Formats: sequence, C-alpha cells, structure tokens
Amino acid sequence: MLMISIPCKLVESIVDVSVDSLVELEDHLETALSVTRAQKAELMLKLVESLKEKENLLKEENQVLASQVGLGTIGRFKYLAIAFLASSARLIINWKSLIPALEKDACSLNLKDLEA
Repeated sequence: MLMISIPCKLVESIVDVSVDSLVELEDHLETALSVTRAQKAELMLKLVESLKEKENLLKEENQVLASQVGLGTIGRFKYLAIAFLASSARLIINWKSLIPALEKDACSLNLKDLEA
C-alpha cells in the first residue's frame, strides 16, 4: 500500500523513503480522512433531518386517520382497555357493542358493558 502511494520514490526500496515524505503522506491521509468524516457527518445529519420530516408526516397522517375513524387519544386508550378486558375474560365481543362502551368514561367501564 505504501509503495503504491508514493510515486516514483520507491523504485529503489522502502528504506530509501525519507521521513519528510512519510510525514507529508501522513498529512495527506489525515486531511483526506478529515474531509471524508466531514462528508459522512453531513450526510448523516441530512438523513436524520429527512427521517424526522418523514416521522412528522406519518404522525400527521396518523392523526388524520384516527380522527376519521373517530378514535382520538382517549378513544384509542378506551379501545385498548376494552380489548384487554375482553381477552382476559375470554369474552366474544360484538363490534357493535363496543361503540356505546367507547362513549362512556374509561373509569366506569365494566364487563357487563362488553356483553353482546
């Protein structure tokens, strides 16, 4: 690798390479490495920014879809609470019976509300 990097100076042998040439080569390598790292950091920052924008768009889309379904944050919590109660009690839930239960306060729910 070193023999390829220093043109025409290594025709004789590696021993003939001067310390100054090696220091110069090291400086070039450090500069190239710094430039490469800076470019990588810039690309990573752009990628993170792009992913944050995509996350925000997905959050907005999720909110729109949730509002279209009629399940806001509280509605989703109620739905999950009802689903958990139903599965733990091994009840068969009729989806139409969930709608009145979702309209009630989550604290006042009981298993009787879930029965078909």
